Amino acid sequence: MNSNDIIAVVDHLKDIITPIGAEVYAIYYKQMFYTGVMYTIAAIIVIFISLYCIYQLIKTFNSTTVADDDDAGCTAFAIVVFCIIIIVALITLPSSIMHIMNPDYYIIQNLLYNV
Repeated sequence: MNSNDIIAVVDHLKDIITPIGAEVYAIYYKQMFYTGVMYTIAAIIVIFISLYCIYQLIKTFNSTTVADDDDAGCTAFAIVVFCIIIIVALITLPSSIMHIMNPDYYIIQNLLYNV
């Protein structure tokens, strides 16, 4: 193949890929946006369920008349676990929101680092 043949092949590939590029970008845009929405909803649900569980644990523990050391230890451990779950959800929440606010950045990042 000489250089003219190579240029003809590259031009042909460019003509094929260019219309598909906009379509792929639109698909990526929706994917990143919906990923952000789903992760945000999931994080908010986890936070509220964990807060509700902590509330119920404290309410149940305070309503018992006789609290032995085992119940206090188990309740404290469960509260700590739910607090850790809340912290993890709060840490992931900003990234999820950024997927909603700026999906273009994540599209470019995905294309650059997953090639």
